[in-house]
Amino acid sequence: SFWDQNSLCLDGNTSCAMIAYKLSDISAIYPITPSSTMAELVEQYAAQGKKNIFNNIVTVHQTQSELGAASAVHGMISNGQLATTFTSSQGLLLMLPNINIMSSCQQPAVIHIATRTVSSMMGALSPDHSDVYAISQTNASAISSRNVQEAHDMALVTHASAIESSAFFVHFFEGFRVSHQFESFMEIPDDQIKQIVDFEAVKRFRSTQMDPNHPDGRGTASSGDIYYQVFEGLKHHFNAIPQHVQNVMKKFGNVVGRKYEIFEYYGHAEAETVMVIMGACSLTAQAVVEEMASQNKKVGVINVRLWKPFDMAYFISKIPKSCKNIAVMDRARDFVSNGELMYKEVLACLAKSKMQMNVKNCTYGICGTDLLPSDINAVFQSFSLQLPDTLRIGVTGKGDDYLKPIVDSELNSKLASKFKELIVYALGSDGTIGAIRNAMKVLQDQKPHSQAQANFEFDGKKSGGLTVSYLRFGEEKIKLQYNAEAAEYIAVHTQSYIHKYDVLAGAKVGAKFVLNCDYADLEKQLPAQLKRKIAQLDIKFYVVNASKVASDLGLGNKISMIVVMFLMGLGMQGLLDIEAAAESLKALARVTYAKQKQSIIEANMVAVDQTLKMLDQCQYKYDKQKWLEAVDEIEHNHQYGPAQSGEVKNGVFAKCMNRDAKQLTVEDVEKYRTGQMPMGHTAYEKPGTADNVAHCDQKECVQCNTCAVACPHAAIKPFMVNNKIQIQVSPLDCRGCGVCTQACPKKCISLEPLDQQMAEQDKFDQLMKDVPTVEVDTMKCNLKDLQLSEQYFFNPGSCPGCPETVVMRMLMSLIGDHATVASAVGCAIIWGQNGFLRPYSVDKHGRGPTVSTSLFEDNSTFGLGMELANTTGRNNLKKYIEANIDKMEEGLNKLVKQLVHDFNNAKQTQVLSQQIIQYCTEHPGSFSQRLIDEQQFMCKRSHWIIGGDGWSYDIDFGGVDHVMSSGRNINILIMNNGCFANTGGQRSKATFEGAVTKNCANGVPLAHKKMTEMFLTYKRCYVAQIAVGANRPQALRVLREAEEFEGPSMVICYCPCISHMISGGMINQEKQQKLAVESGLWPLMKYDPRVNKLIIESKVSKKVDEFVQNEQRFAVLKKKDETRYQALIAELQEDVDKNIQYLNKLAE
Repeated sequence: SFWDQNSLCLDGNTSCAMIAYKLSDISAIYPITPSSTMAELVEQYAAQGKKNIFNNIVTVHQTQSELGAASAVHGMISNGQLATTFTSSQGLLLMLPNINIMSSCQQPAVIHIATRTVSSMMGALSPDHSDVYAISQTNASAISSRNVQEAHDMALVTHASAIESSAFFVHFFEGFRVSHQFESFMEIPDDQIKQIVDFEAVKRFRSTQMDPNHPDGRGTASSGDIYYQVFEGLKHHFNAIPQHVQNVMKKFGNVVGRKYEIFEYYGHAEAETVMVIMGACSLTAQAVVEEMASQNKKVGVINVRLWKPFDMAYFISKIPKSCKNIAVMDRARDFVSNGELMYKEVLACLAKSKMQMNVKNCTYGICGTDLLPSDINAVFQSFSLQLPDTLRIGVTGKGDDYLKPIVDSELNSKLASKFKELIVYALGSDGTIGAIRNAMKVLQDQKPHSQAQANFEFDGKKSGGLTVSYLRFGEEKIKLQYNAEAAEYIAVHTQSYIHKYDVLAGAKVGAKFVLNCDYADLEKQLPAQLKRKIAQLDIKFYVVNASKVASDLGLGNKISMIVVMFLMGLGMQGLLDIEAAAESLKALARVTYAKQKQSIIEANMVAVDQTLKMLDQCQYKYDKQKWLEAVDEIEHNHQYGPAQSGEVKNGVFAKCMNRDAKQLTVEDVEKYRTGQMPMGHTAYEKPGTADNVAHCDQKECVQCNTCAVACPHAAIKPFMVNNKIQIQVSPLDCRGCGVCTQACPKKCISLEPLDQQMAEQDKFDQLMKDVPTVEVDTMKCNLKDLQLSEQYFFNPGSCPGCPETVVMRMLMSLIGDHATVASAVGCAIIWGQNGFLRPYSVDKHGRGPTVSTSLFEDNSTFGLGMELANTTGRNNLKKYIEANIDKMEEGLNKLVKQLVHDFNNAKQTQVLSQQIIQYCTEHPGSFSQRLIDEQQFMCKRSHWIIGGDGWSYDIDFGGVDHVMSSGRNINILIMNNGCFANTGGQRSKATFEGAVTKNCANGVPLAHKKMTEMFLTYKRCYVAQIAVGANRPQALRVLREAEEFEGPSMVICYCPCISHMISGGMINQEKQQKLAVESGLWPLMKYDPRVNKLIIESKVSKKVDEFVQNEQRFAVLKKKDETRYQALIAELQEDVDKNIQYLNKLAE
């Protein structure tokens, strides 16, 4: 709907993708956060039949990995087609070998990069330039953008430059800060694009394609006879690129009217101190410098637009003759060099130009840390303060090289006073962010020349986590690329947040504060600290129970249309005609919710109308003097978490949970520098984000423990009290998904308001403290008794209702005390390895699962390496014992003989290892010391490799195959979502035919990969399919058998995802699992080489139509193209029929 408009309000990914599509013939894509949206949009535009400037529909192909995308692009340009791809972080690193080749082939291609921190001892989603810096040895050309408008403009400049110079280019901008930031920008019309692109150069490029009629050989091997000479000859090609780019920028300025240069100077004409910087933070530096220069402060800033090739002459020409000091700002860290990349570039330019300057090497903005005006001010003042030549900005620690910010209140006030700022705290997936984006589009429609900006912060979780939106509105261009700090409007959409965070930290005096809550007694339940701050800042306080309004309208927890009306009516007051805005919002909402049922769309329309009527009725009149003196009547810290002590209460964990991590110094977190983090801290999170939580009617309960098995968040636990099972709920851990209400055979579980269930929290905490777990044989007991055993997996941060964590908890209850897990990047790292919030817990003996993550693309062989290392260590220890056993004294001899005998028994080796270590400690000697030193190899471990289908079916399929063919005693658990769940629901090779996904807007046209059937051919591997919600006993049997099997095993578990848009929500995910099984889409089966027979453990009793009717991902296609829908579903049914027939033959 925005394709033909001119003045838009969209995000950086979209503004870039619009140009990338128009200037590409073909695109190879692969999803990776935060660049995924660009790939999705390009595929979507193609599916919609949109034309590029060559009047063609772009061909889009999703590959199996980023390496595949880059190599496909290489093949595409080899055959004369303008090609594009998109990536971030590790994805870019996978592309480097191909980039290195393409850069020297002198053919135009472009990679658009939303930058993201490259994983080191930890992974991260936030931006810096560590990925972009990695291309430096590839000879790729690189252009940077600073905001949404520039992402649009520089996309065109990059493509046009690639074509004109016949060169490979990357175009990059900060992930999230630009890629997901919503801003006002002007779209470039096609007629202007055509004036900038050199069509003769396009024609010349197309003539270079591989052609059997004019054959040649490319990529040949060289013996070294002429390699150096040919390679050196490339200098003429690369030396010409900066001028080509400058020519395109000049042409762009003449046609479009916005002026760019490969280096841009801003500031005082006679500046004595100049900052050199690149990317989004350059805009902030520009704003600060322009304000300081207006006060006659002699400072300036050079924005690096063309990063590679770094043109010395042009750069030197931008340095004012008056300059004495240069601060070079690198947004990446290099520990093994004497300076970062841009610093070395600047030094080289100055040295070759024989210019004497005081140059400081400054690193900043690592992993998304904001560069604030106070930081920029401190950098400029650092020269007069005689600080070291190397400075680290935005982080604190011991030493002068950690630059402390210098706050200039007048400067900050002037920068902020130009704009209206707003802050919104919300719950992930409650619809707030989408609604805010729609509100900004409404403003753009009403006031096309106004400027708007919205940046969104996420805590890493897809759904159910914290999101914070920072908004700015004004009449002039917004250059501030850091979060709002002087908000006139603050809204909190989840009531538990007011007990966890200082939500008014960024509020101005007299600001408006909107709280969504259902407190029965606000005066008692509102924290005293918050009351005092409201009164001190003279805040206008509004209270609304948006959750009840949404629930009454049948919208569940989707409060977005209600709260966004408060945002527009109160936060954007004076900017909008609210009644006209309400109608515009409804029109946009119809587009936003187009994939939903009509009843949901209409309910949202009613929500807008109802909220418009009640805006003026929600202001809460408080007694200012009374609130200034407020003290808590309720112990809120206890209410929102169990008793805490030590590190958890006062240390690093607490500051991270309270969003105060910026207070931490390098020394504070010294012990975590290897990336090794404590386990089980999710027990202290207590999110309390659900409006309604599980409640068990103890009178009706039959103690079957089914609810505990089904709960994805371990918020329901059975305790053995006085020889009777008592089901207890932890209300603050419950996410309100409702899966338990459907699983309970007696329907004695219901969802009740959180506030009414808080007494149950005390009971849960007390039972956890006082009641020991029941000792059971986890490999033999029934499912009911298994829930009474030690649980090694508690309160994972998954989306509410996620079945992945159900199967993981079942597995950990079997083997948790001796499990070694390699966890793939994806959903498993978000709910299992997210910062301090690790659900893997430790028992009273100090044992528990040990878990590690490498990357997305290598998890299989990473896990294999872990098994090989442990097995090697154990075998070496066993050989040492066997070689020396007769020399050992009788007491030790007896113990180690038993150890060798039970070497592959996990429980026995745990007991024996303790006895041996105790004996060796009491009886020192040469043998004793060796056994103490290698005690970690005494105990038998269980090795598991876990991840989703995006990992196993696509990017690391080769690794999975290698592990399964290795013959090693190692296990793989695949949690099959049928999509790339963690990156937003893109198509994977496991996606069912006919489903509409991201990257496949017209429905998946091919049958899904049958991974289980593929690995049946090996005959020496245990392979099985399960669906816990469809058949719990079968799932338990399979996991036990896989664990016991001495060789490779693979268990694939069907796990419906929120991306499937199940009718009624994830509360019905177990019902959908059953339909998948009963329709034959997901047959339950196993092949055990010890039996040498395929056993099918389910029967087909339904047609696939019954399954697809319950998911909107299929209904979207039906609504859009009934004929295509019917054809694809018919093919899906045919594929199922053939597969079941094939399996039945194998099972005979």
